[in-house]
Amino acid sequence: MKKIFGIVCIALLASLVTGCSDGKSVKKTKSVSSPSETAAVTEEQEGTVPEADITTAAESPSLPADIEAAEGTYVYDTAKLFTAEQFKACNDYAEVLYERNLINAAVVTTDSLGGSTPEEFAAKKYTELYNGLGSGLLLLINNDTNSDYLYRSGSCGTYVTDDAVKQAMYYSTQDFVNGDWQSGALRLLQLGESCPSHVFDNVSALPSEMSADLESALSGYKNDVSVLITSNNTDKTDDEVLTSYYERHYQDGKGAMIFLNTANGKISVKSGTDLPSDMEKAISEAETKAAGGDILSALITVSDKLKG
Repeated sequence: MKKIFGIVCIALLASLVTGCSDGKSVKKTKSVSSPSETAAVTEEQEGTVPEADITTAAESPSLPADIEAAEGTYVYDTAKLFTAEQFKACNDYAEVLYERNLINAAVVTTDSLGGSTPEEFAAKKYTELYNGLGSGLLLLINNDTNSDYLYRSGSCGTYVTDDAVKQAMYYSTQDFVNGDWQSGALRLLQLGESCPSHVFDNVSALPSEMSADLESALSGYKNDVSVLITSNNTDKTDDEVLTSYYERHYQDGKGAMIFLNTANGKISVKSGTDLPSDMEKAISEAETKAAGGDILSALITVSDKLKG
């Protein structure tokens, strides 16, 4: 059942969860004050709320102009908070992140944490949905203890900053209080767009400055070239993993993807067109560089063959 609030006190948490699954919580507490009174902004543990009037809502986030109906499910509304329209908007956008940005995105609502903390519950749900793998964002809207949480993994743990989450949580809470689940969820999901659009580093193999250099180089290519860096410890072959990501990202078959498996140091390439005749030589040189620790140079050695 939808939560009904009179006046709401908003508190932002700056405490972190260890590892790449860092997130931010925001606690929503009920009040019996009349609607004409001013809501009290408080601070819990460390961190401060943005300097803004809590009664003034930020501009509602918009959806991409070319968004299409999602084929999969990314919103799990167990608490039954979303209207059909809100559900569809958030589910459609989550699929955009899943395909274009290769971000495992999800929104989960619950009335019971089952004794877990919000952080533990969100991490468990992410593992259930995505086997705990890849770069991802999972928004937990928590009607049990009223502390919402944004779980982050992979590149989202690197590029979705604590400050960005804190500010988005501040405004999203106001949206949730007003029953605008769509705007609140989209504010937090859209933080995924701060991740690179050509470099998908699920294991943080590249320092952020190197990733930025590679992103800049790939963005300047005539052809659409992307790089996937992950550790394939599954029972799937590297070619199967690469094909899965390629088809997810390049549904039209137009583009090239380079895959570096950090588990074995091997590099694979998949393209919608024929590969250059000297690609095998370039891959061999690149794998030697990667083995020596020069991952950036290794990836550029291969990507330059595909730039057009």
